[in-house]
Amino acid sequence: MKEKMALELVRVLQQPNDAECAEAFERAFELTKIYSGSANAQASAIPALFERLFELFSTGNAQWNVRRKDVHHFLFQQVIVNRTIELLRFKKENSFVRL
Repeated sequence: MKEKMALELVRVLQQPNDAECAEAFERAFELTKIYSGSANAQASAIPALFERLFELFSTGNAQWNVRRKDVHHFLFQQVIVNRTIELLRFKKENSFVRL
């Protein structure tokens, strides 16, 4: 991680309400949580993913050495997870049988 990004990350952790990149931190953290909960998550990749996502959301670009196929696969998994959650919520809200 570049020194500027590292300092910004420290600033977000110390003063979450006042930091410029607080939203970038939240977005990167949420996506990293989703990835870490997926079946294909690799423990060694989680910190690097957070670092790259934080850089991407705070600066608008990131230095990724990732194959396009892997990115598409990850995004496709997230779409499936989100649709499944929406379907389960819909069924729960519109169900006549209470469990």
